[in-house]
Amino acid sequence: MKLNTMKLKHCLLCLIALVITFGTAFASETSDKFAQLVPNFAAKDTNQQRDAQQIWQTLCQGIGSNAALRSEVNQLMTSQLTKDNPVETTVWLLRQLGITGDASVVPTAAKFLDDKEIRIKDEAARALANIPGHEAVQALKKAGNNTNAKDALTARNLKTFTSADTAEKALPQGIAYASQREVAQWMAKYDSFSNEQKAAALNALAVRAENTHLQDVPQRQRRIRVPERAVNRQNSRIEGRTKQYVKYALAGAESDDANLRKAALLSLASLGDVNEVPFLIEQIINGKDKGAASLALTRMVDDGADAVLLDRMKGEKDAGRLVALASILNQRYNKETGPVLLERAKAEGIANRLQLLQLAEPLSSKNDIGNFVDVWALIKDKGEQGTAEQIIARLSGGDAASVSAKLPPLPGGANSDAALSLLGRISDPKTLDNIRKLPNALFALANWKNAQVADDLFKIAEDKSKAEGDRITAIRAFTRVISLPNDQLGVKLSLQEQTARLEKVFGLAQRDEDKQLIIQRAGQVRTVESLRFVLKSFDDAKLQESVCGSVLDLAHHLDLKRTAKDEFNTALDKVLSATKRNDFKERANRYKTQN
Repeated sequence: MKLNTMKLKHCLLCLIALVITFGTAFASETSDKFAQLVPNFAAKDTNQQRDAQQIWQTLCQGIGSNAALRSEVNQLMTSQLTKDNPVETTVWLLRQLGITGDASVVPTAAKFLDDKEIRIKDEAARALANIPGHEAVQALKKAGNNTNAKDALTARNLKTFTSADTAEKALPQGIAYASQREVAQWMAKYDSFSNEQKAAALNALAVRAENTHLQDVPQRQRRIRVPERAVNRQNSRIEGRTKQYVKYALAGAESDDANLRKAALLSLASLGDVNEVPFLIEQIINGKDKGAASLALTRMVDDGADAVLLDRMKGEKDAGRLVALASILNQRYNKETGPVLLERAKAEGIANRLQLLQLAEPLSSKNDIGNFVDVWALIKDKGEQGTAEQIIARLSGGDAASVSAKLPPLPGGANSDAALSLLGRISDPKTLDNIRKLPNALFALANWKNAQVADDLFKIAEDKSKAEGDRITAIRAFTRVISLPNDQLGVKLSLQEQTARLEKVFGLAQRDEDKQLIIQRAGQVRTVESLRFVLKSFDDAKLQESVCGSVLDLAHHLDLKRTAKDEFNTALDKVLSATKRNDFKERANRYKTQN
């Protein structure tokens, strides 16, 4: 018996160890997957973006009762939301919190209720509307007069009705989930509603319609084992019953009451169809809530909306309206938008060519690079031309072949200053040997994305026969590439070697602004040698603030600080004695207390 007990204990211990090991491995796998996907949530390549979003959403939807995985997924997303993310990433993560969220994520989601970006604050409210528990309700209530929060409160999940009396008390919020008879009874009283009740009713009707639209017919067909045509007939009946209330949304969209007007406009995304697109376009042009109208068109379920929007965009003469329509089509992932924008950007007399390129980029690929180069060649402003070069470089993915094929017809051909500037942005190693032979190679080298050209730049920087402007350009470009993170360097250099080379170029710099740049970039190279290097300039009044900033940037990394704790604390004391910036003082005191 004792033997069996011992065996049992041993088996249990092994099982526990196995569970812990498996759980840790799974957690690590989830974390790694998330880290890989995050950059692509807002990728310029729409296929890449959709794939990443779909992978993560599938994981979120499949969590089920796995409490440990839910906790980890929520922690990963809330942690990411504390960082500086693209709008698309923030919106997407908030949307997933609406699926997986619990009380732990409420404070994070609530912070976005007052965001300046309408898409973000709207998604934050939607997420809180879907997160169970009183914490989410309280967060929405605390938002006060926030229109998004008010709308979200009306859309809380009121899914079960035991009787007509219960439905009567719960409506209008419960319209989203009540029976058709109960909805009809309640909507018969719509004209007598207060504006707040009307807004709640329209919001709930939109949720009802959206739930119908989002149902996946093949999945439903498999689950309930009925012919597809029967499912389609059922969907059609439900949609028809909901769309009869579009008239109320159209009336509310022109209300003087801001809350009702916004609820009405947004409800048209799922209540309305292609017939309401012209009305919403008019609201974008002349309405009182252009942002809500634009968001409604972005979300509109009816695929026919794309054709109407595209047709209107093709004939639009006003630059501002063209951009507004193109932005909506971009967010609807309409791939026909890009070619239209590129053709418009190549026309004579266009003042906003760069803006059109920026709008065309998300739905474009390498195959469109020729058209982008055509537009870039027409841009005269140097700053705008540089931004256009960055767009082309992103599309090229480091391959200059498509660009080179378009360059010869330009003034000066492929060896012109402008062409070299563009080729430098692309940073294709196959072009480097030919570029190095050119007298104006600096135009490319100064734009190169990594330290493959560091030696070339340093030679120019130390060559006193070169023009002063060229030497300054080379110094600043060298400083940029040599201080890149190791995974972006493009060459093998230790951190200590990076610091040593920054110190060497510092000896060539004559201008204070160049010295400041070198010191600032040294703060990104995490070595004790970097700390010692920047402190050499501490007593130079013109460089002191830059030195303080770099000391703090280096001290921020606790592992590095621990390798030379006394040196770092002495440096932090110097910062406290010299800086006049309160944020620097706060950071210095905080880093001193860390062990």
